[in-house]
Amino acid sequence: MGLKVFSWHVLVKEMEFKEVELEECKSDDCYIFSYTSGTTGDSKGVKTTHKNLLVMLETIVKFFPPGPPTVCSYLPLPHVFE
Repeated sequence: MGLKVFSWHVLVKEMEFKEVELEECKSDDCYIFSYTSGTTGDSKGVKTTHKNLLVMLETIVKFFPPGPPTVCSYLPLPHVFE
C-alpha cells in the first residue's frame, strides 16, 4: 500500500522542524468543533470558541475549588459518557 511506519525517535531525528510564529488568539476564534451524533438527522458541527472554554474553566474553578483532581471534558454531556 505504500504506507511507511516510523518510530518516534526516527521521526524526530530525521524530520526537519521549523519554528513558526503564532498569532495571539481572539476570544471569538474557534477552539474546537464538536460534531453531533446525527440521531435526529445529519450530523452537525458545533463551534466552541476560546471564550466558551475560558468561561467553562472559570466555572469549574468557582464550583470545584482546587483539591482532588477534576476531569474537564470539552464535549457536552449528551455526547460523552463520563
